Amino acid sequence: LSGLFLGPAAEMERFKVQLTNLEGSAEGADKAMSWIMDFAKKTPLELNQTMDAYAKMRAFGLDPTNGSMMALVDTMAASGRGAEQLDGLVLALGQAWTKGKLQGEEALQMLERGVPVWDLLSEKLGKNAAQLQEMASKGKLGREELLLLVEAMGERNRGAAENMGKTW
Repeated sequence: LSGLFLGPAAEMERFKVQLTNLEGSAEGADKAMSWIMDFAKKTPLELNQTMDAYAKMRAFGLDPTNGSMMALVDTMAASGRGAEQLDGLVLALGQAWTKGKLQGEEALQMLERGVPVWDLLSEKLGKNAAQLQEMASKGKLGREELLLLVEAMGERNRGAAENMGKTW
């Protein structure tokens, strides 16, 4: 019976240690944990899945709290898939962010996960797919364009996670 209580408590303690490390302070960790718990309630994700996505985004240097994590979770939900889908989206975006540019490999990872990268960027930048792919191959789609892509994903899929959360 004690295992029932130790499991969640130990997991929360592990989250706290991880967040303290990511955020740089216990106060930052508390604030992040509060945000994560609130966020998890609004989505079909479990707390540990939310924590995992948050931690990965922070490790890549992305701010999950600026709407980007919601955009990714809504995109995951719109695809009808679960946490592995989110993990793949976080990884592709994080790799591109770390490099400071969106190139073919990360765009392909997103396309494979049902994100119409070129269509979304085309709407935001007023360029066609061929022009955007040319820009990507030359490393000309930087962080500004990545933020526009995330914004477009969020706009296209807004509310999908909340709707999916009501069905599970």
